[in-house]
Amino acid sequence: MELDYTFIVIGSLAGVIGGMMPGVGMTVMMISAYPLLVSLQVEQIFQLYISAILVSQFAGSIVATYFAIPGEMSSVP
Repeated sequence: MELDYTFIVIGSLAGVIGGMMPGVGMTVMMISAYPLLVSLQVEQIFQLYISAILVSQFAGSIVATYFAIPGEMSSVP
């Protein structure tokens, strides 16, 4: 498996968007990105998804800390 950094960057950007918008989790982001994911290989989808999940957890915590609005469901506590 070879790392393709373009999908990691795209996943990171999607994670920031998904984490910063309250009520929009990574499930909604992945459903909206589904037409783009159909044409990718399995390794590329994993790279995109894992980087998006990791970044969204961090971005959701920032929104929850500063604005008291949970960006991700795991940021509610």
